[in-house]
Amino acid sequence: MVQLSRFATANMEVEIVTTMNNSDQNYTQKEMTAKIMMDIEKIFNKLDELQKDINTRPTRAEIYGWIIAGISIATLVNVLM
Repeated sequence: MVQLSRFATANMEVEIVTTMNNSDQNYTQKEMTAKIMMDIEKIFNKLDELQKDINTRPTRAEIYGWIIAGISIATLVNVLM
């Protein structure tokens, strides 16, 4: 679990690449590099998803702006009636 900020955490779901002493678990440098590159690609994909999610949400300033605009219109309508 990686803590991104005080309010958001993300599980990057990345497999940790290790080498074992068993003959069936040993990796060559090329295989190890390929596994690491796949894990890095997963991390970048997850970061892209998080960035898209953050960009689609309205900010507090936008929400407060819409609330103030609504109250202003309601007040204007009330004064004119």
